[in-house]
Amino acid sequence: AADTITFETAGDERLRIQPTGQILYSSSSGNNQITSKRTNAANSDGNYFFHLLVSNNSDTEVGGLGFHRDTATDDSRFIIKTRNTGGSSQERLRITSAGLVGIGTTNPGIYSNLAYNLVLRTTGNTGMTLRSGSSSKGSILFASADNNTSNEGIFQYDHNDKAFEFNNYGGGAEKFIYKIQGTEKFRIDSNGN
Repeated sequence: AADTITFETAGDERLRIQPTGQILYSSSSGNNQITSKRTNAANSDGNYFFHLLVSNNSDTEVGGLGFHRDTATDDSRFIIKTRNTGGSSQERLRITSAGLVGIGTTNPGIYSNLAYNLVLRTTGNTGMTLRSGSSSKGSILFASADNNTSNEGIFQYDHNDKAFEFNNYGGGAEKFIYKIQGTEKFRIDSNGN
């Protein structure tokens, strides 16, 4: 087509640049892969292996994503950047080489290792919403094995019954313990006492 650029290998079209600037890529093998190879070592933390920047029609950076060196030449972290109106393009999400996820923080590993797998950070009100159907349940489950039957603790809100539920399936020794600064204040055992 007019004003279209195509690239071919072995007689098959592999890449097309449309008149609108849209880029189309195809692979006949079924494994569509694009490899970005750095030709020298990533010697400093934050060096790019791959980085995609997005800008508006005024060349203002409005976002980006990329794989960067995390702490060594053979590891990486993944980051996503966005820009708010009138602000600047800033990192909003990071997955570290250890698999820790930070939203609003570039270093989720500085928090307690009891709960740093997912960190939500702001300097104001911070929250998380579980949105369920009006007759359904919203749940947080605590599992001890990789299956759907090992949920020993369940924190749940039942929209249909308008009820909060705390369920403990500890195998006969269930209990709820409430502590203040590490000191137990009251306990409910499996008999309800």
